[in-house]
Amino acid sequence: MPAPKIKTITGEPPTCPEDIVISETLMNQRRTLVGYRIKLDKRHGEGNWGDKELKRALQEDEYERYKQLEALKIQPEDFDDRLAQYLNAFDNPTPNDIESLRQLVTLEMQMEANREVMQQGTKDIDRLSDWVKLQGVLMKEHRAIQQVLGIERKGRKTRTEKALDLVLDQIERAREFIEAKLIMVEHCNILMGWILNDFDELPWEYRARCPKCGKEVIYSGGDMEALKEALGDEAWKKLEA
Repeated sequence: MPAPKIKTITGEPPTCPEDIVISETLMNQRRTLVGYRIKLDKRHGEGNWGDKELKRALQEDEYERYKQLEALKIQPEDFDDRLAQYLNAFDNPTPNDIESLRQLVTLEMQMEANREVMQQGTKDIDRLSDWVKLQGVLMKEHRAIQQVLGIERKGRKTRTEKALDLVLDQIERAREFIEAKLIMVEHCNILMGWILNDFDELPWEYRARCPKCGKEVIYSGGDMEALKEALGDEAWKKLEA
């Protein structure tokens, strides 16, 4: 099989990271990734790097990918085709999504290449054991990235299930709001209403007549000391007047 193709300065297969051409598009994509910023901050000091250092880091990563694909006899165009299929299934993928999908496709192609090697067979039991262990590691990493992207089998849901989750989430939020903000007005085991106590320091009063016993019901509240402190003496005197 011919060596994997990759854009280089010389037009020949790269012999070092500096041979690889890095496009402005790739630079712009990677510049926004948290992982690259952390990597460059650790390497050069926080904020002490620019386009030159970013380009070098990208060249190193692309060269490492090239060597991996070359060793597995995987053509970059095959890699790009599969990546494009994944991207077509995503709505508005973020730069982090794209990077995770690149890792996912690499792992898939590594597993396929490793499976082909195992199918050829070997009399070396130790070597076969190493291949089996490698496949297990690759599959574990593959599942982990699927979970991050939300595309593993367990994480996939129908639209109906997602809609139900949304409704249940809103109900739960409403329950939490009621518990935190609303005061129940109850008399003679009759729910008479709710009071929205949004500002604890503001005084409030609720009056009603119980339909069961006929008594007037009065509820009141508010942290007067907190209100006095918040208003100041002058404003508090005006309020009392």
